[in-house]
Amino acid sequence: MSPRTLRAQDKRALRWGAIITIVALGYTFVIAPAWRALSARRAAAVLAEDALRREHALIDRTPQLVAQQQTTVAWLSGEARRLFPGHDDVGATSGLTDYLADAASSTGIQLKQAETRPAAQFSSGVRALHVVIRGEGDPRAVVTFLQRLEMGEKLVRLDHVTISHGAGVLAPSSPLAPAAPRAKVERLAVTADVYGYALLPASAPLANTVRVNDARQGAPYTPLAPGHSSDDDVDLESALAHNPLSPTRGVLPPPPQVAATPKAPPPFPVHLLGTATGRSGPSFAMCQVGDAPATVVHRGERVAGYTLRDITRGSIVLVGDDGHVVTLTLPTPGA
Repeated sequence: MSPRTLRAQDKRALRWGAIITIVALGYTFVIAPAWRALSARRAAAVLAEDALRREHALIDRTPQLVAQQQTTVAWLSGEARRLFPGHDDVGATSGLTDYLADAASSTGIQLKQAETRPAAQFSSGVRALHVVIRGEGDPRAVVTFLQRLEMGEKLVRLDHVTISHGAGVLAPSSPLAPAAPRAKVERLAVTADVYGYALLPASAPLANTVRVNDARQGAPYTPLAPGHSSDDDVDLESALAHNPLSPTRGVLPPPPQVAATPKAPPPFPVHLLGTATGRSGPSFAMCQVGDAPATVVHRGERVAGYTLRDITRGSIVLVGDDGHVVTLTLPTPGA
């Protein structure tokens, strides 16, 4: 059909169709990409402004943080003197045992037994030393001994304290009145778990690297003599088996059981980079999944199999398909 044979209304329809096609193509390939790029730049600008605001707040708090750091360092230096020194668990536990022996001697307690137990490790190299003591003394000596441990110069914690009646002893009669009857003095038996604390380097071996008498949890171990290490040519198992004072002489202990290390769960796939909440425009979050580029996610949209349910300042709430709720929060300044 020749254009000359087209009617006026057909020409008008073709003209409007061409206009609509050009507008649709222009929006798809020009306006929409430009709008998305502009939105991403605005989101990045909001994140940069929020980060700058937090950095300014952190800079303003710098004098306070420096003062707090100096106060904390001074406090830690003072508290470090209350810890037991040593290069490993054996040396630190030996210091705790000597401290208990001195406290018992100065308060009139007869220390019958002191059993060392494996130390427990906390974060930052702090070890909890464990010694079980059994002693006897008169009531005044027992009370003084317990007060000395709880209020002494070293950081000591008492647990499972048991006080029972011990055997009574006859007090010596006065030399001025030899015929006078001797009085019977009541003695008490005290048993307690004593915990001391030591700050050891991260490379210091744990107490379970020392050969133990029993593989059960909390069993006593025999520390090596000073100047020896576990690599020295010392047959400790043979010595324990032939110990004439051991109730289990001739019976070798079972090998220590190594606890299985729990497998750490995989990290959460979504990483929150920032949030934007405003009264004039819709709220959105800037998220990143793995090594993929950061994307803008609005409320109700999905990311890494999760649906964004709520957005607040510095925090978002994601809901999985199984109903699992995950809250992601930006770290606060100075955290």
